[in-house]
Amino acid sequence: FISARPVVCRTVDVDRYGRAVSTCEVGGADIQDWLARNGYALAYRAYSKQYVPAEDAARRAGAGVWSGAFVDPADWRKGDRLPQEPPVPSRT
Repeated sequence: FISARPVVCRTVDVDRYGRAVSTCEVGGADIQDWLARNGYALAYRAYSKQYVPAEDAARRAGAGVWSGAFVDPADWRKGDRLPQEPPVPSRT
């Protein structure tokens, strides 16, 4: 998608830790939208609904991660796993 084309990023916000929150484009196209629309990224719904339509389109199309079973990264970090994955070791 990017190939050798230049990427332009613009800071749109600063998070509570002082980190820049940016959008990046290549050829005028929003890279995050492209990633979500093609099933290579999920919308980070806790912070923005901007990319939800792109994620929903990928889900309907069965694109990328939506072509099979997976666990949302936020749920995976909480310990959720696919049935065939080994269980999370106890932290106690």
